[in-house]
Order: sequence, then structure tokens, then C-alpha cells
Amino acid sequence: MKKYIKENQVYTVQEGSELEVQLLSDGFEEVVEAEEKPKKTRASKADAEAKAEDE
Repeated sequence: MKKYIKENQVYTVQEGSELEVQLLSDGFEEVVEAEEKPKKTRASKADAEAKAEDE
């Protein structure tokens, strides 16, 4: 399934369908969703101790 958007309209259609061809010819653009995973950061012991002292 692919998502297509134009202005405030969003359609989810099956890849290779006639509707997909119609949306493309009508000026819709494919929505590409990036799968970004947040990076986990580890605080060092010094940072944890400094934070504890501040509290």
C-alpha cells in the first residue's frame, strides 16, 4: 500500500492499481515516510552525579 497526497487530500492505494495511476496523473505525490528511530544516548556517570548534586 502506498500513500498519495495533494493539498489536504490523502489516499492510501494498492501498489500497481488503476487508482494509483489516476492519482499520479492528477498530480498527487507519493508520501515517503522515513523510519527514523530515535538514538538512545547514555549519560555518563559524571553527568548523572552532577545532576544528582544539582537536585
